Amino acid sequence: MFLLNRLPTKAVKGKTPIEAWYGQKPSLQNLKIFGCVCFSHVPQVKRDKLDKKAEPDIFIGYSSITKAYKIFKPQRRKILVSRDVQFVEDEKWSWDSNKEHQNSDLSFKQDENFDDLPTRGTGLLSDIYQRCSVAILEPAGNEEAENDPRWMVAIQEELRMIEKNQTWELVDRPEHRKVSGVKWVFRTKLNADGSINKHKARLVVKGYAQVFGVDYSETFALVARLDTIRLLLALTAQNG
Repeated sequence: MFLLNRLPTKAVKGKTPIEAWYGQKPSLQNLKIFGCVCFSHVPQVKRDKLDKKAEPDIFIGYSSITKAYKIFKPQRRKILVSRDVQFVEDEKWSWDSNKEHQNSDLSFKQDENFDDLPTRGTGLLSDIYQRCSVAILEPAGNEEAENDPRWMVAIQEELRMIEKNQTWELVDRPEHRKVSGVKWVFRTKLNADGSINKHKARLVVKGYAQVFGVDYSETFALVARLDTIRLLLALTAQNG
């Protein structure tokens, strides 16, 4: 109804319903493009001295109870309502190409409307869908992954690599000790352009249930980072 009252209609010739009722043209400054990129202000109590003052989010609508915007935070997977929002509706803007814009200190003032960048013409609905599809849902547990063939393939690949590398050794269970459980961790690996590269499943041990000196006495790195190996070889060559 908010939009219909501000759109032309055959019932009122040459005017919109709200213009015919109030005698003045309506303001459309608060209307934004659905799915556009916006930056929400991070309060000072929720950030440190060197943290960012704003986070990139996605505009998904308006609040039904206050004059605020509904935004989706892909990093936290949460939907929030906020007034301290600055919009970026430039077609050339992207999540990866404009790191300088993301890291810039955006200034916000309470109860102040921020106008979006000017746009010309209309955009395709497919482009809007492509800009909105930045949130990727990953299984929270093995039960959810069993319903998706792609994650089952990733699970089987992880099990094959565990058997191939022989990362475990069968030992007797210690007396009066509980066996540490395991859990599946699912991650979606993305390419530089944001497209999906592969689905990765990792079988990890619940190490937080162990106590140093009681359940274990050694620490180790499960995966050797390639840049660490390069650094080790560089130091070896430098020191002869």
